[in-house]
Amino acid sequence: MKRLLPLLLLPLLLSCAERFTIKGFGGIEPPREELALVESGPWTKIERCDDLTLGNRHFNVLLFPGEHTIEVSFLQREVGNLIFYSNARATLTFQAEKGKRYKAYAEIVHSSEWVLKITETGSGREVAKSAPLPLKVEMILFGGDGSQDIRAGHGIGP
Repeated sequence: MKRLLPLLLLPLLLSCAERFTIKGFGGIEPPREELALVESGPWTKIERCDDLTLGNRHFNVLLFPGEHTIEVSFLQREVGNLIFYSNARATLTFQAEKGKRYKAYAEIVHSSEWVLKITETGSGREVAKSAPLPLKVEMILFGGDGSQDIRAGHGIGP
């Protein structure tokens, strides 16, 4: 069991290491309580915040209070034998308040749509919500020997 524990903890440690916090502004960073923080939530990746393109890593963004615009992509996810994905990106403008934390996350609203929501962490207050965006769902088919064979070429929903 002692040898197994590090292997079991490895995915958790790697997932923590993949998310970084960056400044969404130039210059000297004021005390954290003077800033707002936007975190990417489940199934999402913040691609852009105002004029800052974030690149290939997963970032949380520190911001000055005020109006900000973020662009978020939907990350492909497998749930059972279904694969959810979208090529559409959501763009939302919201008002950030000093000392507040926000979560930007995807919510599936129908089998063929998702929305981006930004909520205030702690209170759960919704501060912004996108219009519905297209979502594709495919089924993974398995071969007779139980191995993953092919994806069905059709989506579920319209």
